[in-house]
Amino acid sequence: SAVSSVAIQLRDVFANVLKIAASDIVDGTSPQDVATWDSLATVVLIGEIETHFSIQFDFDEMLEFENFGSIANLVEKKFVAA
Repeated sequence: SAVSSVAIQLRDVFANVLKIAASDIVDGTSPQDVATWDSLATVVLIGEIETHFSIQFDFDEMLEFENFGSIANLVEKKFVAA
């Protein structure tokens, strides 16, 4: 998939919150793969993403947070529409 500026910025947000290298984050990266990605980290990630991109997720959207790729797609859609 083409790497957009949104995905690049999002990767940095993930790397900072999860304390992992941005280069280790791929579309399939999920809580199952990352020891630091627990439920608290998900809450922090949501807050950081919303702040960074000036967007707001609703509850249904948060349920779609399966992996980096699914979150990136959601952010792309909301960010472009914002």
